[in-house]
Amino acid sequence: MSMRAAVLDIGSNSVQLLVVEVDGSEWRELAAAECITRLADGLAEGRALDPAACARTFEAIEVLAARARALGIVRLWAVGTRSFRLAIDGPAFAERLESAVGGPVEILSAAREAELGFEGAVIGLGCTAGPVLSVDIGGGSTEIVWGHDARPVDHLSLPLGVVVLTERYLHRDPSPPEDVRALRAVVSNAVAEARPVRRHLEGAGSRGPLVGSGGTLVTLAAMAARLDSYRADVVHGSRLTREVLGAQLADLAARSIAERSQITGLSPARAPTILAGAVVANALMDAAGENAIVVSDHGLRHAVLRERVLALGMVPVER
Repeated sequence: MSMRAAVLDIGSNSVQLLVVEVDGSEWRELAAAECITRLADGLAEGRALDPAACARTFEAIEVLAARARALGIVRLWAVGTRSFRLAIDGPAFAERLESAVGGPVEILSAAREAELGFEGAVIGLGCTAGPVLSVDIGGGSTEIVWGHDARPVDHLSLPLGVVVLTERYLHRDPSPPEDVRALRAVVSNAVAEARPVRRHLEGAGSRGPLVGSGGTLVTLAAMAARLDSYRADVVHGSRLTREVLGAQLADLAARSIAERSQITGLSPARAPTILAGAVVANALMDAAGENAIVVSDHGLRHAVLRERVLALGMVPVER
């Protein structure tokens, strides 16, 4: 028996939709979409969410949920990440969103967010045997997970999200070199001490790949491939090498936001934050001692969907 279902991943920078048809042991992707809403704009721990950011997010969820229902879904699940945990009114905003979603919004703990993101990324790439280091650069935080045989073992959530870092370090446009250097120093120090990164380095010759997921890395991969329109089949499994990432960072740092908006493969909505994301990606690659990041188009939303479908007694294929 087949079933159509969907997941909304309500992040600190974007809302992502995944719609699939599950039939026995397989699923087929029907739609995927993203809206940049920057829910984390101006957010600090213990403060309230910005009303304009909430309005953008609510509107995006209404639009994406309507698109999912138009495809005949019978289940729509929604999860919220760091901004919901950080804001004093995060739980209240999650309750407000129930009318648009048609059900509850689960606020994921930092550990659950990291573990689900890891599972979605590595299973999607087929990295189901041996060690792997996974990174997800989000809007409010960066999740770093070291795991083995597709199971997370050690995780760390760092407040190195692209929205937060852009507001704090790259608020001038264009960004002066000294601002970029200051951000790089902060990020490098933080990721160098990350436990999952140390676990990865301890693997010596037997350590696994560095896998990257999330909007920043997917966007950098699309830019590297010069995609006029996004193609998951090109991005998924592609490799961002040290040379390519270094060139992207230098190019982005030399441009204003308006000039970045003209880059092929970069959505104008991500132009303000992509420089911070490139800084984090480069620092992570250096800290991990790797020459490439393998990019996964799959992530948290895929793992949530798989988990929920399994809970219904259906068995989706490992993807």
